[in-house]
Amino acid sequence: MLTRPSIVLTVAASLPSLRRWLLEREGVISRLRLPFNSSAFGRQVAKGDRLDAEYWIKHAQNPVLFHDAAKALVADTSIDAVIDVGPQPFIWVQFQSEGLSSKSSSSFVGKRGKCQASSFLVAVSKVFQHGLDVDFLRLFSDGPINCGKTPIPTYPFQRIHNYPTYVPSRNRALPTPVEEKEVVDVKLPFIVDHALCNTLDDHRIDGRRIVPGAVFADFFASATSSRCLEELRFHRPLVAEAPDSSVYGEIKNESFTLRQGGSKVCSGKVASRPSSSPPKWSDDDRLPTRIIKKAAVYDCFKNVQFGSTFRNIHEIKVWQDHADALVSVTETGSPDQDRVRKLDACMHMFGAVAGITLPELTAMDGAFLPSSLNSFSLHSSALPSTFLVRYNLPVKVGRNSQVLTVDMAAFSLSGEPLLSCRSYSVAFIPSGVAVPKPLERQTKWMANSWGAKPLSSFSVRIPEGRRTPVPRTGV
Repeated sequence: MLTRPSIVLTVAASLPSLRRWLLEREGVISRLRLPFNSSAFGRQVAKGDRLDAEYWIKHAQNPVLFHDAAKALVADTSIDAVIDVGPQPFIWVQFQSEGLSSKSSSSFVGKRGKCQASSFLVAVSKVFQHGLDVDFLRLFSDGPINCGKTPIPTYPFQRIHNYPTYVPSRNRALPTPVEEKEVVDVKLPFIVDHALCNTLDDHRIDGRRIVPGAVFADFFASATSSRCLEELRFHRPLVAEAPDSSVYGEIKNESFTLRQGGSKVCSGKVASRPSSSPPKWSDDDRLPTRIIKKAAVYDCFKNVQFGSTFRNIHEIKVWQDHADALVSVTETGSPDQDRVRKLDACMHMFGAVAGITLPELTAMDGAFLPSSLNSFSLHSSALPSTFLVRYNLPVKVGRNSQVLTVDMAAFSLSGEPLLSCRSYSVAFIPSGVAVPKPLERQTKWMANSWGAKPLSSFSVRIPEGRRTPVPRTGV
């Protein structure tokens, strides 16, 4: 449709100015992307043809061949339904007549003053109901209604068939049985020894030694061939006050779980293949909006206590779209414990970034602790003593400001990727709830008890006047 707001047209075809206006804009008229049933020709116009300016002039001057065009549409076996969208249900009325009623037809009237977008959406939904797959996200992304895609539970209109494809009552021959894959069940010990407990003296939450969540991601990713986790969810902190031999990891096909005795610490799913697009480092020549030194970084933490060996973020530079941290760990004679400190610096940087960019949230009495990791990948088996960590900003805030999410990656000083996580989320936990204190033995305020006590010998003297005569009896 071609319109010009500055011209009010009554008898459009008789105006020479309209012909001139159409001819001047004939170049912007593109070719048909779909076959078009023309009421000017009374037949179908093939895909790729152009309806030029002369077509629209003749369309207005000559009689309308609607019935012929409708018969051509009915004869087209590829069309199942006819949708009439407009201010009046003219097409729908015509298709109720004899000879044209073989097609399913629906009418959606959008008169002036009513919501045109609603009528259009109902019409498109009717087409979807007849089996046409509609890309709603693309359909409404560029229009006046800026819509986005929201994940929702399974509903019938999604056409997800969760019923069996084989019905015994309707099939005589049994289907060929499918060989089930052998379930691979692997148990891996998670070492909680004296060395780890001593290391965690400098990593405490509410005063108790806690194993960093990044260690779990590294533990399972290193145990798989893809070195990549599709997702990891944290259920409870792993308290390591003393050596514990009851902690173990279990990998069953693509799922994994870490348990401490009978309690589940974390669980998730292993990715079947490594990441196809590792992150790339790019230098930023712009001046950062803020530079935070080491002392200010660790002032952001309240309920998490870091000792000197875990304070390894020396500087954070913040730009509008990302934040870079310089991590430097003083290596000791224990590479395993050094790796724990390096991994933890990558993750606890979130607390500093959130404290800097969202001070109103981090001021609450509690802590934002790791909640989940998605698409976590190890790109290198070794971590250098000094490296860079980048968080993409802004931080995404969800669940009524209770969950924060960010994308992160670690790089060597030369720009080689070390590890990455496309969606790292932390959740707010009130103070004293994350690590519950062990229950003390309850005792009663009062209790009955029997005790043996020797009695001292004593004699009682009865006054003379109070003596009672004892009768004597004899035989």
